[in-house]
Amino acid sequence: MLREEIPMQGNIESWRPPSLGFIKINVDAGYVSSINVAAVAAVARCSLGQIRYCSTRFFRYVSLAIHAELLAIKIGVELALFKALRNVILESNSLFAIKQVSRG
Repeated sequence: MLREEIPMQGNIESWRPPSLGFIKINVDAGYVSSINVAAVAAVARCSLGQIRYCSTRFFRYVSLAIHAELLAIKIGVELALFKALRNVILESNSLFAIKQVSRG
């Protein structure tokens, strides 16, 4: 399941744990256009909010911010596959990237 992250509430971003038996993987990217680099991260948490797994990567030659967000989603999917996770919810704060991935 791929969905957009819960929106900001006031100045505090609200994270909600997944239901019991699920793992939630949150992904995000940072992008520096002046040097075409991106850093991406994926964090997998259980229903108690405890971090189970995480992954970070650095990429060169990234031409657009949306590419960085798509790479973050890719890293999240790879983390789930590598750890053979089941019942996974993947969250990103990039609605455009989610729509692109969901379209296929």
